[in-house]
Amino acid sequence: PLSVLQCPPELAGTLVCAAVDAITESPDGFLEGQALSKILRERCPAEVAALLGGEGGGIGGGQAAAKARKGWLKQLLSQERSIAPVIIPGKTDVYWTFAGSEASVFAGVVVAGAEGGGTKRECPSAPAAAPAPQGP
Repeated sequence: PLSVLQCPPELAGTLVCAAVDAITESPDGFLEGQALSKILRERCPAEVAALLGGEGGGIGGGQAAAKARKGWLKQLLSQERSIAPVIIPGKTDVYWTFAGSEASVFAGVVVAGAEGGGTKRECPSAPAAAPAPQGP
C-alpha cells in the first residue's frame, strides 16, 4: 500500500498548495487540523481519495491503513517547510500555520521541531517567509 510519504510529488504538491490557500484565507492565519482536512477533502476530493485508498490506489485497507489514514494530514504537512504545526493552549487538536509567521508565535506553542519538513513548494498564494522571532 501507498504511504503518504511515498505519494507522487504532484499529488502531494496539489494538496499542500490547497492547504496553503486555506491557511492564507483563514482570518486567524491558522486552521485546526480537522477543519483543514475537511477543506482539502472538499477542494481536492480526487487527490485525497487517491491518497487514502480510493480510485485504484492509496494507502489501502486494514488496521495499519486505517491508522495511516487518520494521520495523513500530519504526515503530508510535516514534509513541507513553509507550514508548521502549533498547539494552542486549552485546545486538544493541532493547528497549522505558516512556519515563522506571527500567527505561529501569537497562537500558542510551536511544536518542537516545527520549522517544517524538507520541501518548500512554490504555491501561488504562499506568503513571503517571515523572519524568525527574536528572543529577549
